[in-house]
Amino acid sequence: MSAILKIRIPFYERVVGNGSDGLATFYLASDPKYKPEIGQKVIITHTDVSPGSGLLTLLKSISTNAVLGKFQYPDSNNAAASVLTDGYTNFFTISYNDTRFSNFGAGNCTGYIEYDIAEAKSTYSVLKPIESAVIINESIPFDLQDGIANLTNMVSGATYPDYFLKGMLVKRQDTNTVFANLMKSLNLPVSSEEMKKYTRSPLGQLTETTSATPDVIKNNIKYNWTAWASYATTTEVLSVHPTTGWTGEYYGTALQTIGSYDFDKDNKAVTPVTNDAFLIFEIPNSKYGEIIDGKSVKFTLPYYTGTTIGAQGSIGAKLGIKTYGATISELSAYGTYNKSNLNLTLDRILSEKDLTAKDIGVRPDLTETSYESNIVFLFSDAIKIPQGSNLSSWSAGYSDLLDGTRVFNTNSIEKATYDNALDECVGFVALDKGFLVITHPVIVDSYLTKIFAGTIATGGTTTANAFKTYDINGTLSLATNRGHVKTDANKMIVTIDDSNNVIWDSTQFVFSGVTGSMSVSSDIEYISYNTEKSLNVICLASSDEFFKSTNDTAKEMLGVVANSDYVSFKDGTSVTTSGVTEYTSTLYPIIITQLGIHDAQGNLLAIAKPVQPIKKYWYDIVSFNLKIRL
Repeated sequence: MSAILKIRIPFYERVVGNGSDGLATFYLASDPKYKPEIGQKVIITHTDVSPGSGLLTLLKSISTNAVLGKFQYPDSNNAAASVLTDGYTNFFTISYNDTRFSNFGAGNCTGYIEYDIAEAKSTYSVLKPIESAVIINESIPFDLQDGIANLTNMVSGATYPDYFLKGMLVKRQDTNTVFANLMKSLNLPVSSEEMKKYTRSPLGQLTETTSATPDVIKNNIKYNWTAWASYATTTEVLSVHPTTGWTGEYYGTALQTIGSYDFDKDNKAVTPVTNDAFLIFEIPNSKYGEIIDGKSVKFTLPYYTGTTIGAQGSIGAKLGIKTYGATISELSAYGTYNKSNLNLTLDRILSEKDLTAKDIGVRPDLTETSYESNIVFLFSDAIKIPQGSNLSSWSAGYSDLLDGTRVFNTNSIEKATYDNALDECVGFVALDKGFLVITHPVIVDSYLTKIFAGTIATGGTTTANAFKTYDINGTLSLATNRGHVKTDANKMIVTIDDSNNVIWDSTQFVFSGVTGSMSVSSDIEYISYNTEKSLNVICLASSDEFFKSTNDTAKEMLGVVANSDYVSFKDGTSVTTSGVTEYTSTLYPIIITQLGIHDAQGNLLAIAKPVQPIKKYWYDIVSFNLKIRL
């Protein structure tokens, strides 16, 4: 039975026969508008039972005064003399489920008959179609308050915080560590083939030829490769080298410093130096939601500043090889965006929309209007302040937190947008995976040499073929505290090579705080969100709606007989005095405290409760915006 409307009809007298059929007649003050179906279940509640009657004895034996029965068609043969003496001309005939109520249950009483009116009755309709319904995706703070999180990976002695950032120093082509697969999961360039899109060939151009041995054939046309004498003598676009296959796809973009770095900016024919090691920091997955707001990321970590080896033009300088002293510095990196690719305000953008970022992290739909990556690029004043911007620091717009949930609005200062050709990206954050990747070689090389006792040397014999060589098996230190870094085999994952030797003492590390007189910090601050799907339903209560009630207290208050189907709170009630009919103008508001949501069959799906009771007069038009979280 679908409980659309519960009817409660009072009865004032009850007559039973002496048979065993369980039938009884219940007399009513008036004929109800809505009657139960024949055979429908009803609940009979007995009150004011005659003392000493068989009915009272039976009710006491079952310890309840409410019993079940089935509605029968009114039978005039059961109309007793009480119809004439008490004036009750309307009655229901009901058969008790317990047949003892007809042969042992003699005795008069009053009470109530309760039953439901189903949605199938054509005479009753309370279901109202909704005005509109739409499913909405929206971001909500991860902790349902402000979403701001601040984590540290600093330890004090042997005391580790409950949640901290673990650092990892990972070699690009390393296959022996437990973190080797992490590089691929982050879509970092690992193989030499993948590095081709981050590097470039000596500049040149393809020229059509009739030679029998062309350098390359494209679209059935023969080409020879002609190198340019100098970069300034032509305006031709960079072409892929037909022999090396270098594409230079990300040359001059923020991704250049993720896969490789162009130290020798004056000689465009020199291949950029590839990044062979990365620093990766992990945010525990229980400390962020589905995605981190990249605009709010601030990451602080210690690093050693370096001094260039050799004079300008030397191989070491062109490769970016530096010496690192004993002084440690503090570096702050901030998430920022290439605003030229934003079609919406920064308030609504959580990740980097620049299409050059498409190969980092998960590759999404690349249509210009819907593209949204899962990363944000990191930039730091310690490496280079914003170029081509009216702001002198990447932190200029960072602190503009509004109500704890927003970073930017139309009145606040926006962070500097990066210039692909001039700014130097230090890494990125995988916003949906919780990993911070530091790629800039000035930072990474300082950890390799100063912390993990690795060495970096030059390879090749000329400037054109020079390259870096990374030795990760340098002189290892047995100490667990190594210049602001703590590597504890009991707390971290130890990486062992094929000969069962520990590599770099440990691949994982945390920062140990103060060394000597210098104190630095390492932490990350960000705002995290979850995506909430909700069904938003607009309901409209027009005039002449919500002004009727089946509530017994309301009936009593307005002087309506209790067995009436409903009481109306509408004005215009007629009052006749000495033959003169007048209409009152009293208006009674109703208070709406909840709404029922039903399906097409009338089944109750949900109950919506407003944040506060809603007052409505019969002539009011009230709209309700119901939000159902899915």
